[in-house]
Amino acid sequence: MKSQDDPSQVEVLIEKLRWLRLPGMAATVKDLLECAAKDNLTPVAIIDRLCDGEKHSRIRSSVERRIKDARFPEVNTVDAFDFDFDPARKRLRARYLALHDLDFIAKGTNPLFIGTRAPARPSSHGHWPTGPVKRRSASSSHPPAHAD
Repeated sequence: MKSQDDPSQVEVLIEKLRWLRLPGMAATVKDLLECAAKDNLTPVAIIDRLCDGEKHSRIRSSVERRIKDARFPEVNTVDAFDFDFDPARKRLRARYLALHDLDFIAKGTNPLFIGTRAPARPSSHGHWPTGPVKRRSASSSHPPAHAD
């Protein structure tokens, strides 16, 4: 029988996890087994950490897939945002960047961003619409009939 520290056995386990489409577990299992041996983790703790790794992997890939599917012309983050183009936003730069601390969660406050919104996607003509967004009322589920 092979020992628990046999590297080939760990590689076979990683391949099985990949075959089962568990990339988060496959990515973390090797380091986790080393940590488990060093810290004397229980089997339940090992499985719990493996599941956490898979959960985080799925959440990360879901976000990445949604960003890719949205086909943004570019992806911006708050820390890379150009505050210099607008004097009002330049004055509020510290408040925007303070959102990174996540202190508002502990305080129980909700950040609220007020301003004009960009349309979700370009119009059928291939350019971004500049006028107000026209919405159809909820009662009219069909377009109006043409009077000939």
